[in-house]
Amino acid sequence: MGFELGAVTTMAIITLGPLMVLLGVMVASTWPEVAVVPMFVVLGTLAVVLPLVTYGSSYLMWQALDVVMRPPTPDDFEIVVDPTL
Repeated sequence: MGFELGAVTTMAIITLGPLMVLLGVMVASTWPEVAVVPMFVVLGTLAVVLPLVTYGSSYLMWQALDVVMRPPTPDDFEIVVDPTL
């Protein structure tokens, strides 16, 4: 359960970083008359598409970080029998 939260957080960082950089570039390039509607269309589209595209790679990166932070032990591979069965 907590593993999914880490993967989603990694995806949010990967998505929001480029969006914030692009927002800054768009505002700086159109200053002083900022083109708001095209900016919202581009950023809104990317805000929907980027998470769908980057979720797989962010999940993989989080899994790699999790293995580095918490290496597997032989106890992780023990077969657990449910006593209620």
